[in-house]
Amino acid sequence: MEKGYAIAAKLIALWIGLVVFAVLLMMIYPVLKTSQTDITLACGNQFTPTFLGEKGHIGKILFINNCAQCHAKNMKDALTGPPLSGWQAYFSSEKEFYLYLQNPKIYGLKTKNKHLKRLIKEYEPSRCVTFPALTEDDVSSIIQYIDVKYY
Repeated sequence: MEKGYAIAAKLIALWIGLVVFAVLLMMIYPVLKTSQTDITLACGNQFTPTFLGEKGHIGKILFINNCAQCHAKNMKDALTGPPLSGWQAYFSSEKEFYLYLQNPKIYGLKTKNKHLKRLIKEYEPSRCVTFPALTEDDVSSIIQYIDVKYY
């Protein structure tokens, strides 16, 4: 009889452990989806994601929130927008990429960059939307993510 109680107690302890683990996962999951670099977990501990480096992690989140609707996640395939791998063929610097994203239509008209003009013409019906809220650091982070993902 005592053996039966011992087995039941172990099973109950196992189930309680699984429930506690599931609750912890549900608490941490929304926190991991944020774009902060230093994340405070529900338990009060600090968590700094480092799998892509700080800027790469922020770039991934910015890419998903701003670019992934039109550009392929593998950076190599064309979707509504062109592949982002090899962005250096169209932009001479990160600064030029940033200026383009501030207002693609105006920048596309002003630029003397023939490669960028060709790209804009090729994807004319689905021209990139403006991203005035993105800072130069944000664009730099997205570029780092693109480069990490591509190479």
